[in-house]
Amino acid sequence: MLQSKRTRSCTFIPLFAWGLLTASLHAEEFDVLSWAKSPLKLPSVPPVKWVKGENKTHPVDAFIKKTLEDKNLAPSPQAEARTLIRRLSFDLRGLPPEPSDVESFLKDPSPQAYEALVDKYLNSPQYGERWARHWLDLVRYAETDGYREDKFRPQAYRYRDYVIQAFNRDKPFDQFVQEQLAGDELWPESLEALAATGFYRLGVYEFNQSDVRGQWEFILDDLTDLTGDVFLGLATGCARCHDHKFDPLSQKDYYRLKAFYSAIIPREDRSFWSKAEKQRQIAWENKTKAIREKIEIARKAAVRNEKHRKIARFPEDIQAMIHKPVKERSPYEHQLAELAYRQVTRGLEEQYNKPKGPNKDEWARLLTELKKFAKDKPQPKWALTITDVGPQAPEVHIPGKSDPDLDLSPAFPSALTGASPKILSPRKTPRSTGRRTALAKWLTSSENSLVFRVWVNRLWQYHFGQGIVATSSDFGKLGTPPSHPELLDWLTFKFIEGGMRMKPLHKLMVTSKAYKQSSLVEPQSKSALQDPQGKWLSRRRITRLESEQIRDAMLATSGELQLKVLGPSVEASTSRRSIYVKVKRNSQPAILGSFDCPDGFDSIAKRNVTTTAPQALYLLNGDWPFQRAKAFKKRVDTLTQKQIEKDPQSSVRNLWIEQAYRLAFNRKPTVKEIQRAITFIKPTEGELISTQKDKKPSTISSKEHENRIDFCHVLLNTNEFLYID
Repeated sequence: MLQSKRTRSCTFIPLFAWGLLTASLHAEEFDVLSWAKSPLKLPSVPPVKWVKGENKTHPVDAFIKKTLEDKNLAPSPQAEARTLIRRLSFDLRGLPPEPSDVESFLKDPSPQAYEALVDKYLNSPQYGERWARHWLDLVRYAETDGYREDKFRPQAYRYRDYVIQAFNRDKPFDQFVQEQLAGDELWPESLEALAATGFYRLGVYEFNQSDVRGQWEFILDDLTDLTGDVFLGLATGCARCHDHKFDPLSQKDYYRLKAFYSAIIPREDRSFWSKAEKQRQIAWENKTKAIREKIEIARKAAVRNEKHRKIARFPEDIQAMIHKPVKERSPYEHQLAELAYRQVTRGLEEQYNKPKGPNKDEWARLLTELKKFAKDKPQPKWALTITDVGPQAPEVHIPGKSDPDLDLSPAFPSALTGASPKILSPRKTPRSTGRRTALAKWLTSSENSLVFRVWVNRLWQYHFGQGIVATSSDFGKLGTPPSHPELLDWLTFKFIEGGMRMKPLHKLMVTSKAYKQSSLVEPQSKSALQDPQGKWLSRRRITRLESEQIRDAMLATSGELQLKVLGPSVEASTSRRSIYVKVKRNSQPAILGSFDCPDGFDSIAKRNVTTTAPQALYLLNGDWPFQRAKAFKKRVDTLTQKQIEKDPQSSVRNLWIEQAYRLAFNRKPTVKEIQRAITFIKPTEGELISTQKDKKPSTISSKEHENRIDFCHVLLNTNEFLYID
């Protein structure tokens, strides 16, 4: 039975709300889609009135200031230096700033210090790790199948590594998209481009689904929906069953878009071994050939029975496809036969090391013999990829319709082209239809303004908390009109003009005054009353750290974080960054799942930010946060000891508290905070305690030791730790 959390039909709207919805639609005159698909032109930077001290040369601020003037609003002042470096570090790297970076930045008041910091963070390996997570949210990245078994996909991480490297190398956006959609067609010899096609292998998969036809259609529908969500910013899934109720997308458009994917077939047979590893594998095969041949003879009866049992689960027509010689299958038959036979293959693989049948003793003996050569065999290295089934694509049909004159050849949505131009002659090869190349080239054409507006809007959203179009995956009728359309057009034009590279656009955004504004506002000020949500950017939005940032920040503060980059995924119990933690659809680590980490079932344009009791309870009572507090306390002890050795006359407790604040909040505590902290950590009367004259933190009593752990635990639970101003 097919089941998934992903439901992509039209949203059900209760009748009582229908009138309100349609009224609001008619009241809104701005047609988001018409604007977003219109040819891109470079708007003029608006003339505005600058005041003393404002940056008069930053175009982003000119557009924003013009809107604020029209609304009779004034921008907030610039945030303090400590706030800026913390904001920038979490934004570009996903981590708190290093204490040394904070100290250097606070000592250098020049404007060049901020830009130098931006460049440093953009060029750090942690930049790619942070920004890859945004893309992985969009493409619903996960490393398990979903459904009840939720089987782990050990090689899925290669796609994640590809995305991280693409961001770190500042790969042009058009190439980034083309590699994912058609890397096997455009760069067939590139392992990197092949790993990029893991984009197609991220959806859910039910390993024991006997309805192969239904499962295959579900996979193709899912990819078609994803294309609309991620690249076009349109809810194309609503046109799967009928013409879209609001946007000019017909059911015919949907299935013509689906036709670009109709020829794909999953592949897991491309080796990612190095030359040396390939040689080791060949040597291992030569050494073990005789043993492996004997194993196959010993398990022949069991294999025959397993094959028969597995194949018999499918409908008779699917069984016939499986038994038909490959050369005699149609492309569609080969797709279904291969999808079904994956279940058979899996059963045989699982049975290999489980001797049974009449020859099980001989089989077991041979396995023992084979294990002697295990050290000579390299670890398997491959990736989840796809290719086309061949140069001929299966036909696409609308379920329930049998019109022989209905042409569903691949074509771009008429709403975006003004017609329905067919891709009559994609560049075929002996192994591929070339359809996905045609789609990738069209999506990344500089004339396709919608795709680039959508992506630039996403970058703005990730920096400012909300996109210029707030509904960043819906530029249709139900989407939100842009708050600053000319600014988005200007940024998009500059993005394309700059070679579609992301790092210059990041720098342009984060060096603006709008980005550097303070989040503080008086409750009864004009900004608070007329721009309560910060839509017009009269001030900075306060944001909570995302789940991965919370986990990584705790590890960084405790001194445990390992900054090793790339490689196979690990358990959440390790100290590597969260981007490398196994992404299990049905079972998330508490520290991630509690704070709205996506589960990989749906494309996530913008994460939910919930506030629930289990979050607080977990941070206060969970073992993982408590272990971080213990490590945090130990790190503070070590740093304090080094300070005492330099300045023996200082107060141990005061230095210890100051060090804890610097690590947790990137600032010194106030006098009042020091007094409250001393009261918290100082043991009660009657207990043996160290005096302030003690110069070694290790001499404190066991009670104060526990109190200091609790104090560190408290700091990790504060809003100041969990939120970015």
